[in-house]
Amino acid sequence: MLFLAGGQASLKRDPVSVACLVLAMSPRYPHCANDQRYHLLAWRHLAVLGAERRLIQPIDVSNNFPVSLDVQVSWFGWFANVSD
Repeated sequence: MLFLAGGQASLKRDPVSVACLVLAMSPRYPHCANDQRYHLLAWRHLAVLGAERRLIQPIDVSNNFPVSLDVQVSWFGWFANVSD
């Protein structure tokens, strides 16, 4: 989850996404070797529903090429009170 989509995505915080992440991280394991009720790989794929792309990419409107730009990020809410 650290380099999700090459650092271009992060995890959402809405209730449905959090529920999908909880299900993906704590699946129900089979009780014995013949137990085929749960497919663990399908549960693991639920983690994708909890991710979204968050990328700022400035593009020059005249030629549609990416440009280098300084960006200032301001934090609001409880993030503003956290010190480094």
